Amino acid sequence: MEDSREAYLYWDHRRAELPIRKRAERKEAEHMAAQWKERLQAAERERHGPGPVEQLLDILGVRWRPDPRRVIAGLSLVAVILVVVVLALIAAIIVFWPELQPVIRTLLNNGGDGGGG
Repeated sequence: MEDSREAYLYWDHRRAELPIRKRAERKEAEHMAAQWKERLQAAERERHGPGPVEQLLDILGVRWRPDPRRVIAGLSLVAVILVVVVLALIAAIIVFWPELQPVIRTLLNNGGDGGGG
């Protein structure tokens, strides 16, 4: 496991240190770092057992393993969409406020009891 960690750290550091213009070398270092990271994770799983998420996915029969970058990107997209929807809702309330005021007053004055005489 320690060999895997050292190899992963070497290739990850090499990728980070190479100038951008050396695309082939950076790509090779990135590829090697990814391979060693997989080996390191497999060694850690073998030593410590699967984590809680992996155990849950195994119980459910799911063989897919989420990529943390994709999960973060997906959650970020959901957050952006949520903010846009909330802002659109606020804008709609501001624009249609004159039409909404009588409805809200009616609801509040009648206590929401249906308004019968």
